[in-house]
Amino acid sequence: ASQQRLVELLGRREVLLRLIGAEKMMASSLCLLLKGAGVACSSAAGMNPIGEFLATVTPPPLCCVLIVMVREQAILIGTAVVLTPCIVSSGMLGSAPSFVLGTFAGLYIAHSFLSLWYANRHDFETPGLRLGFLIGGLSSR
Repeated sequence: ASQQRLVELLGRREVLLRLIGAEKMMASSLCLLLKGAGVACSSAAGMNPIGEFLATVTPPPLCCVLIVMVREQAILIGTAVVLTPCIVSSGMLGSAPSFVLGTFAGLYIAHSFLSLWYANRHDFETPGLRLGFLIGGLSSR
């Protein structure tokens, strides 16, 4: 009876992924992709069921670019979130330095966004590749 229960548990994807040390995000991503393989193998009315599945699951390109950009700039964003209240509450900056600092921050954000978009424009147009960008642990370049 206990051997049968062990075989049942090992037959579940989530248990196997936990045993090999997969993180929660990777486990859910792999389960999502394996469910997509089930959709591809099923007899669906459409011509390309996996393409339809990926198109419904993945967020729009703009959202994917924003997520990848925030992930790439996480250290800088975290530092800014911590330091900004301290600088503002101390009154160290006047209006002119604040304006200049805000302008440079906006330029940097726009540069990061546009360089990521133009470098990977064709990849962000395909639902499967957008999902690849969002799965943690995989190289996005």
